[in-house]
Amino acid sequence: MELPRGMKDFDMDEMIKIEYVRQIFLKTSKAFRFNLIEPSPIELLSVLEAKSGPSIRDEIYQFKDKGDREVALRFDFTVGLTRYATSQKNLKLPAKFSSFGGVWRYDEPQKGRYRFFHQWNIETFGNLNTEHDAEIIEFTSRFFDNLKLQNISIDINHRKLAESYISHIFESNETTLLHDIFRAIDKIQKKSKNEILQEYKQKGYSPEKLEKILEFSNLKGTPSEIRANFDTDQLAGWDELCILYDLLTNRGIDNIRINFGIVRGLDYYTGIVFEAFDSTSDLGALVGGGRYDSLSKVFGRADLGATGVAGGVERIILRLDE
Repeated sequence: MELPRGMKDFDMDEMIKIEYVRQIFLKTSKAFRFNLIEPSPIELLSVLEAKSGPSIRDEIYQFKDKGDREVALRFDFTVGLTRYATSQKNLKLPAKFSSFGGVWRYDEPQKGRYRFFHQWNIETFGNLNTEHDAEIIEFTSRFFDNLKLQNISIDINHRKLAESYISHIFESNETTLLHDIFRAIDKIQKKSKNEILQEYKQKGYSPEKLEKILEFSNLKGTPSEIRANFDTDQLAGWDELCILYDLLTNRGIDNIRINFGIVRGLDYYTGIVFEAFDSTSDLGALVGGGRYDSLSKVFGRADLGATGVAGGVERIILRLDE
């Protein structure tokens, strides 16, 4: 008998490694005073669609239960934690939550991630400022330190910064255009520049304008290094990004750099975004996160800002095994 495609059994050695990562995560969460919560593994399909739209049906395990209700297995912890936080009228703010467990995604299996995999996650909800974003990123750095993982670099950016430059080049801030170009930038780590230009030329986008965006997204470094190569005065979000950089430096986080190519493909991000990489590995991003104030609005709480980060456990284990 075979398992469904993308599924696997976890033997004792693998479970021991997962538990090791879990214990380090719980220790780090306690040090930063995040409260452990286990969101429901099954959500109403409408709740998951609130985050990602109807197209999410193609990427998740969704079905009708015996009561003929459309439900789905969770594909991350962010939706469940946001649903929980927005439903608690007397929640003490800022509220800091952590989660660790299994999630399901009906996408193409890849190295370090099957269709069922383990994920760690932290989120902060409330009337937030850049200090809260800095704490999330500091947590990420300290967590990897506690795992004894070296060569970790954290790339930070601001969605409004990229949005302002895209709008300037294309002379439009139309939502569909912005989302399409964000996705083009997000593909840089996976495809060549020529492949991206050809793909988007077929969609009707000017290769000349898109090439300027791709060149912009290659800018990386400290604030002073980027200023030396680009006029940042007209970029929305630049000042906030520099404040974040200074906050992290003051917290002793020295493995950070600004990277204009980090935009996070998910449309609900609204401000600071970041990803962490192992510079000696080809696994891609080990974590991704940022500010997503708009998601709380979908659940009826426009007063509740949110910032967080999540990462795959199996990818961490692959790196620990190397």
